[in-house]
Amino acid sequence: MKIVGFYTPEYTPHAFMCMASAVRFGWDAHFKPIPTLGKWVLNCGIKSRFLLDSLGDERLLYVDADARFKSSPTELAEINEPFDIGFHRMNGELLSGTLLLEPTVSTRALLKRWAALCALNPKVWDQKLLDKSLRSELVYELAPEWCMITDIGRRVYPGVTPKIEHLQASREFRRKLR
Repeated sequence: MKIVGFYTPEYTPHAFMCMASAVRFGWDAHFKPIPTLGKWVLNCGIKSRFLLDSLGDERLLYVDADARFKSSPTELAEINEPFDIGFHRMNGELLSGTLLLEPTVSTRALLKRWAALCALNPKVWDQKLLDKSLRSELVYELAPEWCMITDIGRRVYPGVTPKIEHLQASREFRRKLR
């Protein structure tokens, strides 16, 4: 399994902390710096194309740059049941901060649909467009601890210990990039 992500200049410190948190558990994380498109939602819209370009012949674990590994993702690398994409839904909303992707024909088709929707709807949040792109893919439902949003997740899932925690740095940067 390969851990990947991308970041714009304002997320550089977060990306480096995310990569360091993966290394603590013996995993390399490969993050790509990209230039900002000037608006948070436009930067998020790059995710589908980035994943399409990153998907080779091994499983991918994508995490947003402001994520922190709180435990080893070995459990995700060892999933043996068939799936195309893995994600978590919180209160019905697909969360794209942690995504698990198998290198299948269906996954590539999904990523292409998602990228096309992002290109046609640049002002719409990428995770909403991912949800609209889903067809008949085999979905692996990630447990909440794999995509735990720092404050909201702890209220929605009291007592759940995060394995990947998302710090929601976008709340600060979104205001700057509007």
